[in-house]
Amino acid sequence: MNKRAQLNMGLLWGVIGLASVIVVAGLFLAFGADIVDDINADFTANSYADNATTNTLEAMDTLSERQDTIAQIGIVVIIIGLLMGVVAFVGMRR
Repeated sequence: MNKRAQLNMGLLWGVIGLASVIVVAGLFLAFGADIVDDINADFTANSYADNATTNTLEAMDTLSERQDTIAQIGIVVIIIGLLMGVVAFVGMRR
């Protein structure tokens, strides 16, 4: 396999990996929030357990709100890696 094909395959696997991680993280956040919400309903108000589960739900909400930013950062990292690969490839041809 030539260098250009290797570069394209690396980019493809990077994008597939990033998409898989984002989807799995979204599923974990959705199911986790549902489970923690069900557990939170069983606790006495203002108890330690209630406060802990409420804080957990708030943290999961914040993380799910930031998921698009995390995906954008991942895409930028892949693009920078691609550009570095192109520069290295051009440098090897000289």
